[in-house]
Amino acid sequence: MTTAQQRITDLAAAIGVDIKNLQGQIADFFDNLGETAATWRSKLGISNHEKLTVGNDGGLRVTAPFGYASGVGVGSAIAQTNSKSEPVGLNAPTGSILLHGQTLAAGASASFVFYNASIGANDLLLISRYIDNLSDVFSVEVTFVTTGGAGIRVKNISGTAQGGQPQIKYAVIKGAAS
Repeated sequence: MTTAQQRITDLAAAIGVDIKNLQGQIADFFDNLGETAATWRSKLGISNHEKLTVGNDGGLRVTAPFGYASGVGVGSAIAQTNSKSEPVGLNAPTGSILLHGQTLAAGASASFVFYNASIGANDLLLISRYIDNLSDVFSVEVTFVTTGGAGIRVKNISGTAQGGQPQIKYAVIKGAAS
């Protein structure tokens, strides 16, 4: 009497060659699909971090996937030159901002506007600090998000006046109101 396990093993051995052949065909299909998709993405001017989707009305839309953009060319960096309150502009969905070295009193904060065409009114701007010798000196937070920009507040959380150039990392997470 053969066991269920033995019958499954025998069946798998009998169709194993066919499964391997099917796996190869599927791999070839996806390779070709990837090449075709890359060609059409290029022809349509769709960036690496965007995708083409079909809307509820059947129309095609270029959208960014959930999460942050990735790949060569989507990140950028900028530095403040005059003060920690100086507005900065950077039109990239990910990147970094090097803050000015202005000294802030203990407990004091400075706010600035971050102009970025990648930010929509329903998006989320994630920010964090790079680990450096100022990690226990300054905190950062987003105070508002609107189409084309956001507000960022930097606060001296130490007990004494501090200067230095903390660096902020950011990523735009695409959102929707509906």
